[in-house]
Amino acid sequence: MDMVIHPREQDLVIGTFGRSAYILDDITPLRALARDHDVITSSGIFAFEPPVAYLAQTKNAPGYYFSCDAYYEGENRPWGGRISYFASVEADSSKEKKDSVTILVRDQEGKVLRTLKSVPENGFNRIVWHLDRKGVRVSFSEKAERDRNREPGGGGYVLPGKYELQLSYKGDTATTGIKVESDPRREYDMAGMKVKQEKSDLLLESLDELNEALSSLRDCKESYELVKKLTGEDVSEDLKKSAEKMKGELDRIIKLVFRDESIQGIYYPTDALFVKMSGTNSITGSDSPLTENQLQKLEQFISLADETIAMIDYFRENEWKNYKKMVATEEISLIE
Repeated sequence: MDMVIHPREQDLVIGTFGRSAYILDDITPLRALARDHDVITSSGIFAFEPPVAYLAQTKNAPGYYFSCDAYYEGENRPWGGRISYFASVEADSSKEKKDSVTILVRDQEGKVLRTLKSVPENGFNRIVWHLDRKGVRVSFSEKAERDRNREPGGGGYVLPGKYELQLSYKGDTATTGIKVESDPRREYDMAGMKVKQEKSDLLLESLDELNEALSSLRDCKESYELVKKLTGEDVSEDLKKSAEKMKGELDRIIKLVFRDESIQGIYYPTDALFVKMSGTNSITGSDSPLTENQLQKLEQFISLADETIAMIDYFRENEWKNYKKMVATEEISLIE
């Protein structure tokens, strides 16, 4: 058996005299532990300096669309920035939910670009940052999604440069830095990617506002259903008329903006908002400067989001506002 440490990658390569080869990616944390054992192990959390992360371009092998059982493919190291840290985790079987490590990725101006979560094991840990910024997950479901607490990615790749990593765990904090470089095998259009990032920020801002508007629409429906449950038919005629008018407009908008989840199978109505807004990730997640067609599509997405927000805002300021006034005049008991 032979062992060698790659001088650039700091990977430990182990080769047998048979047909096997093993690679342990980035052993710099092990070297740091040998050098500063007491300092590292006495810390609540300790961040190791990550290796350079590359915005690498990858593609499938020629002639293969994807791997399958008949095609051997060795395991490669994960794509992105590899963040290694040491955590002192106390064994506590009584706790159902374990504490997480929070990792903030900041640019040179101190702006938080991404927030990562990791549940640590006692000792060495590693998490991969996919070199992306915070994105927006627009939910076109009529039902509120309350279980998605993890921050969505998809905000586009960061530009080459230096970034700060701040790791926090149970009151302890550790910081380090990571350097991101472009793929050295191809030219990188920095000016074009800066424009792409600026345009993507405009789209992400519109998507975030659209998400808030859709959430407010769900709140309106939930509030209406609660009032109806508490009152039944025992309300004034004025409230009935106001509710009927408001509900008609609410149903019309819901049909336009939300996916009809009662339909099974392939469902792709061309007039539905979730269909018209499909493809935003192909713009924000692009690893190349935007083309003219992509720029036009981006403007269409922003315009469609603004129109939808305006429609929902108009509903809330008119039909919904009038309905709320009528409800306020009713004596509704909260206890049956």
